[in-house]
Formats: sequence, C-alpha cells, structure tokens
Amino acid sequence: HNYKKTPKDTKAEALYLMGEISLRKKEYTMAIEDWYKLKAEYPEHDRARNIELKIDLVGKQKNQKEGAKMSPIEVANDYYRHNFNNIAKEKFLDVYHDPEAPVKEKAEALYIVGQIIFEEGDYTLALEDWELLIEKFPNSEPAREVISRLTQIKDIVTYDSGGNEIN
Repeated sequence: HNYKKTPKDTKAEALYLMGEISLRKKEYTMAIEDWYKLKAEYPEHDRARNIELKIDLVGKQKNQKEGAKMSPIEVANDYYRHNFNNIAKEKFLDVYHDPEAPVKEKAEALYIVGQIIFEEGDYTLALEDWELLIEKFPNSEPAREVISRLTQIKDIVTYDSGGNEIN
C-alpha cells in the first residue's frame, strides 16, 4: 500500500481485500478501518463508492458480537442469581484464580464466594475468604464493605440467634 509506484487502483483493491480478509477472520474493527481508509484515500474507486453499506453491516455485526459476550464474572453472577450456588462458587473461584482477570473482578468474586458460603452457614470459611479479600485487595469496594461490617459479621459468627456460641 505504501509503495509510490503501485497504481492507485491496485492500492485501493488491496485495502478492500484486506478488509474482506479481516471480515472472514471476524476481526470487524480491522475490516472497518481498512474500508474507511479505502474510502478516505481513494474515494473515486468503485469499491470506495459502495463501501458505506458494507461498513454499516459489519459495524452491526461487531456490535452484536461484543454485546453477546458475557464476562466470566457476569456468567458467575447469572448462576448465583438462579440459585445454582455450587456452579456459581466454582465460576467465581475461576475468576479469582484467573491471572488475566481484572483486580476489580477478582475482589468481587472473592466477596460473593464468601457471601454464598455465609448464606450456606459456613461462617468460618466465609470469614476466611473475606479476610483474604481484605488482605489481597484492601482498597477494593468489596473489601471496604466487609471492613465496615466486620464487627457485625463476627458477632453473627460468634453467636447464633439463640445466643449460643457457634463452632
């Protein structure tokens, strides 16, 4: 594309075909970029005159693909919301252990795992998870939430509703 002796028609056709290749590889952003470049640099070329509709269609495909993706934390939340707690815990732990997961999602995952375990009555394990959350992600919103309620949580762990100590 950058060779000065290459005819303009050949350069325009190359940009069009590069966009087509990107489209087939489902690299929508790259396809759109190539076609915008074609339209901007070679507006007189036949391919450039008819490319706007194709750009719009590919843009819609791109938006559908991106909109259809759910992050692992969203998947885990979906299982939790539908009371599939064992699967939800597994999915949240996957997020927590994923080296690629954002810190914010890791903290949220650890918080919610603790919450599920707490709801299931395993207060000691829930507290361990929340203490780990505070240790690993002290500045996260979930850690601040746990810290603000820690005394109350420990009271619940220490005594059940009848005033009996829980082990």
